Amino acid sequence: MILDTSDPIWLDYFTLSELDEIDNEQQSSLAELPNIITEYLNSYKDLVHNAVRTILKILMHGLQKEFKTDADLMKRAWVIIDNCFDYGAIDVISFVFDNRQR
Repeated sequence: MILDTSDPIWLDYFTLSELDEIDNEQQSSLAELPNIITEYLNSYKDLVHNAVRTILKILMHGLQKEFKTDADLMKRAWVIIDNCFDYGAIDVISFVFDNRQR
């Protein structure tokens, strides 16, 4: 379980005793990922960085408030996702349907 027990928000849901119990619970050990999977995931580092930067730009400048339709939002969101597939072996075709065009 991933939980920041030092965040005071959890006091609305757990008692201090319960939070201490969560902190002291024995952690499960995780198996090592095979090298081929680690290398594959690492190949997305820069691509994900660019996607996060684009999302932050939208949020920091309040651009999401300017979207008129769900299609506007999806167009912006899909570009971020679409960029992650630019250099991979997966072909992606994007299509945004806007009811206003009918």
